[in-house]
Amino acid sequence: MESVKVALNPLDWSGVSAITSILMLLINFFLLVSVIFAYRTIKEEVKNRDSTLLLWAMDEMSKIKLDLSLLHNAGDYSNGELGSEDHEVAWSKETVDAAYRVSIVMQRLSYMAMSGLISREHFSKMWGPAFIKAWDR
Repeated sequence: MESVKVALNPLDWSGVSAITSILMLLINFFLLVSVIFAYRTIKEEVKNRDSTLLLWAMDEMSKIKLDLSLLHNAGDYSNGELGSEDHEVAWSKETVDAAYRVSIVMQRLSYMAMSGLISREHFSKMWGPAFIKAWDR
C-alpha cells in the first residue's frame, strides 16, 4: 500500500465557478419550464370556469324562456297616465309574476357580467336583444 499514492490536485476557483454556473443554468431552466406550465394550467382553468359559468347562465335563461315569450306578447303594462285616476294595470297576475321571475334572472346575469365573471362580449351577443326587449316591457 505504500506504493499507491493519491494525488489530488486542488481545484481552482474558475472550475468551481463553471460548475456553479452550469447548476444555476439548470435551475433557471427548470424554473422557466415550471412558470410556463403554471401559466398554461391557470389559463385552462380560467377557460373552464368561464365555460361553467356560461353553461349555468344558459340554463338560467332557458328556464325563463316561456316567461320571456309571455312578456313579449303581453302588450302595454298599463292604461292611462301613472298617478291619474284612470290608470290601471293591464297585465294579469300571471304576466306580472313572469316579469318578476325574468327580472330576477336578468339581474343575476347582469351582476355576473358587470363584475367580470361572465365575459361582457359573450353576454351581449347571447342575451343582449332579450334583455332589451324585456327591459322595454
